[in-house]
Amino acid sequence: MAAARRYVVPHSKLTAAVLGLALSWIGSTTAGSAQSTGVPGSLQAELLAKLEGYDRTFASRAGDLARVLIVVKSGDAKSELSATEMKSALKRTAQIGGLSHQESVMPYSGAAELARRCQQERIAIVFIAAELDDAIEAIAMALSSLNVLSVGAHPGYVAKGIVLGFELESGRPKIVINLEQARRQNVDFSSSVLRLMRVYR
Repeated sequence: MAAARRYVVPHSKLTAAVLGLALSWIGSTTAGSAQSTGVPGSLQAELLAKLEGYDRTFASRAGDLARVLIVVKSGDAKSELSATEMKSALKRTAQIGGLSHQESVMPYSGAAELARRCQQERIAIVFIAAELDDAIEAIAMALSSLNVLSVGAHPGYVAKGIVLGFELESGRPKIVINLEQARRQNVDFSSSVLRLMRVYR
């Protein structure tokens, strides 16, 4: 497992936004229940929408519409619930990184097919739903040469090659990034934003 490097959180607009989302979410639940349920899809969607405003390659990647592909393990109840929650949460989000967006769901049938669809449909963001642990390394390899942001439902996906994820620490959400994979997939967050994240190299 890759070593993590922690950065000091700066005083910035994004910091305030992330803290505001975290506090509003914490106010509606308890730390104990947060640890057991993980970061909910609604909060992941809000954080992702704000973060993409700080990805310097997002606008050129997305064009005039941010296309989000949600990858699900067909027939698995947990995976399908994860995908449904994220799709619903994104539909309630007005914009991602300042752009209108469109979501579609793809049952996972192999990393090569996923990469092909990303290329053909100009996918800007790929969300990997829960219960796809065994496919993560293959997905990371297939997406390595593409211009796309991969996001995992589980923070453990990040150490295996998914670019971005969210985890809980003492009941508060933290952003996790695989910096080397981000570079391979042409994802370029500013240094000030990277200081918000737990970074895997």
